[in-house]
Amino acid sequence: MKRIFSAIAVLGTLLLTFSCGKPEPQEEVDPMVKLEVVDIDNNCATINVTLTEGNSYGGTLIRMMAQDDVTVDVTNEIQLINFIQANGEDIQVPYHETLTDLKAGKKVFTAVIVYDKDGRASSCDYAKWETVGNPDGWSTNNGAGDITENIW
Repeated sequence: MKRIFSAIAVLGTLLLTFSCGKPEPQEEVDPMVKLEVVDIDNNCATINVTLTEGNSYGGTLIRMMAQDDVTVDVTNEIQLINFIQANGEDIQVPYHETLTDLKAGKKVFTAVIVYDKDGRASSCDYAKWETVGNPDGWSTNNGAGDITENIW
């Protein structure tokens, strides 16, 4: 019986000795996302999705949706995340895209969520913006337009 207790004591001492020298694993920071819609001019816009902290393991993006079609309270994060998951497309973060040939005067909604290493939605962001440029089919000089302005 003494031998068993002695062996347990020796094993316990060895385990403590080896485990004390290991550095503790650092906690992983949840990813935080930032969405920007910039360069809104001349029937174009640029969508930039970046991380402000942490590492992303993918994301979901709604590029362009009419603001009138957004059927949830965007200030409620849970509703917004569910809405983006139901209506968005998978992306890799960071993300950059320039949208062209936009119709002027449209009120647009863009939103994104990013996922943590466990696949859970970690952070979301959204932007409401309006397209700017020349309306389709209108000449810049209020005339019938030049042949080069026609889209065939």
